[in-house]
Amino acid sequence: GWVSDQLFLQDSFPEKVIVIGAGFIACEFSCIFNGLGVQVLQLVRGTNLLRGFDYELSSSLQHAMEKKGIEFRFGERPSAIEGELGNLKLTSNLKETYQCGGVLFATGRAPYLENLNLEAAGVEVLDRRIQVNSNLATNVPHIFAVGDVTDRINLTPVAIEEGRAFADSVFGNRPRKVNYDLVASAVFSQPELAGVGLCEREAIELYGEDCIKIYRSNFKPMSKALSASEIRCFLKLIVERNSEKILGCHMLGENAAEIIQMAAISIGMGASKEDFDRTMALHPTIAEEFVTMA
Repeated sequence: GWVSDQLFLQDSFPEKVIVIGAGFIACEFSCIFNGLGVQVLQLVRGTNLLRGFDYELSSSLQHAMEKKGIEFRFGERPSAIEGELGNLKLTSNLKETYQCGGVLFATGRAPYLENLNLEAAGVEVLDRRIQVNSNLATNVPHIFAVGDVTDRINLTPVAIEEGRAFADSVFGNRPRKVNYDLVASAVFSQPELAGVGLCEREAIELYGEDCIKIYRSNFKPMSKALSASEIRCFLKLIVERNSEKILGCHMLGENAAEIIQMAAISIGMGASKEDFDRTMALHPTIAEEFVTMA
């Protein structure tokens, strides 16, 4: 089988590929394979895609991918693979067998700590994770760690921001800490999925179901109005009932990542539903739905 790095080295792909996983990489490459005309089967050990994203939107992404011809098997994972590249037989934990030409393992990665000789420096490592405090310092005060080696939020912009915060604090004489409360994230699937803030489940756990309001908009974008495409956009706002403060903003559809990036600024400044409502809508756009939701 492959890991994602190896896919960029292939001259061609087989007619059918099995993707193992349910996260960013698995969903993105399933869509890439599908766009290249490859038949895709995605095996997911859990019950749904994209843990950590709002379930209503990740479920909508699953349906959109199924309409494109991508197949899913939930509650399954590989137990054996036989044959050779181009002619493989995968057997799952449920004793189901699948023929394919290649297998992509997109089940996550562990931080690469080998050869750093951290033990000699006395740096504490727990479950392949370098332990750091809020200042990004390890248990050895003059040794710091940022990015995926700390195995907290393994996203490129988080690693970049940690590096910037470290540089500002240590070299720029501007001490500051990273705010992990509002980390926008996106899946570059087809269609795109992006969100910032709390998902519905998290908001209910923190505030209680009676203390939040949900706003939704589900529509066919104008760019697809004259085509036979079934692609739709799904936008969702999660609002604290008493204060009207926006707790989460989520979107499935074209340019979702670009739109959520700007929404993250508003939510980071404590925007309320009233702030969104009195914002002049830029028509005709997808983003205007966020400021016209009723």
